[in-house]
Amino acid sequence: MDTAAEFTRQQHSSWDEAYPRWKRLLRTSDSKLRNMEVYKLERKRCK
Repeated sequence: MDTAAEFTRQQHSSWDEAYPRWKRLLRTSDSKLRNMEVYKLERKRCK
């Protein structure tokens, strides 16, 4: 029981460490996609 609790705590701590990295990764990919959309719209408008 004690080892299971320890294991879950380790899992949670590692997840907490990994989570910001994932959020940052998602944010950067989101902004890239958004930039692509804006780029397409700008090109369409310029034509």
